[in-house]
Amino acid sequence: MKLLIFVSSLLLGLASSFQAAPAHLSLPKTHLTPLFQSANDNAETAQRISIEYCTGCRWMLRAFWNAQELLTTFEKDLDSITIVPSSSKGIFVVRLNGESLLWDRKENDGFPSPKELKQVVRDLVKPDKFLGHSDTEERQSSQTEDDDSVAEASTAVESTPVYVADESSPSVTITYCTGCKWLMRAAYYGQEILTTFDTEIKSVTLVPSKAVKGGEFSVHLDGNLLFDRKTEGRFPETKELKQLIRDVVDPSKNLGHSDIQEAQETIEEEVSDEEAEEQRRFFGVD
Repeated sequence: MKLLIFVSSLLLGLASSFQAAPAHLSLPKTHLTPLFQSANDNAETAQRISIEYCTGCRWMLRAFWNAQELLTTFEKDLDSITIVPSSSKGIFVVRLNGESLLWDRKENDGFPSPKELKQVVRDLVKPDKFLGHSDTEERQSSQTEDDDSVAEASTAVESTPVYVADESSPSVTITYCTGCKWLMRAAYYGQEILTTFDTEIKSVTLVPSKAVKGGEFSVHLDGNLLFDRKTEGRFPETKELKQLIRDVVDPSKNLGHSDIQEAQETIEEEVSDEEAEEQRRFFGVD
């Protein structure tokens, strides 16, 4: 009986001590991961490529094609590729981190082949990387498939790249999931944006997302979120994305057929019932 009373007193004492604990005491806060986290925490070692092209020469598709080739081969090694439209006649220049000149159409007497460009990028970004059929004959003969698989496995990255701010504004950033194979979709949106806003948008950056969870597809304008696939539960329509950008960079810009629904609604609002009835009689429509 004494033992039971002792145990009861002990439990009551513990309960009162928890009740008397200061209100500000709580469990330690967990570390919150930011929405965007660099694949390379050290900004100095980030690998970012830019491709500047002549808009008057209509080389945008060529620029995006090269970007897709590089992001397919170096999806684990590159943090981003920025496509930059330029009014400079005949320019087609590829740079690494804004400084290292990788290719200049004028100096190199022509455009780079995907094979040439990949080798140049590899030599600076990932010297040990084997490029398969795009590599030199010497390296192809000395490289084994086993060595290549080991090298590729060691480059796995589990974080999501950071939003890449461009010095020129306004600029668009499209972040896409590499595991979902959404690179071509991201490039398509980029081409549509630069075609419509060839003088307003200064650059479009494609950012491969290497997040473990995957499924990311988002569009930012100067760092401000315009569209997020996870939030909306779908991809944006091209018309919808253009309208979102237009409303920010140039609200008065006419988007043509991309504004057709809005224009139709405006016409319907301006025509009264009497006018509509008169037009139906005139055209013989019941």
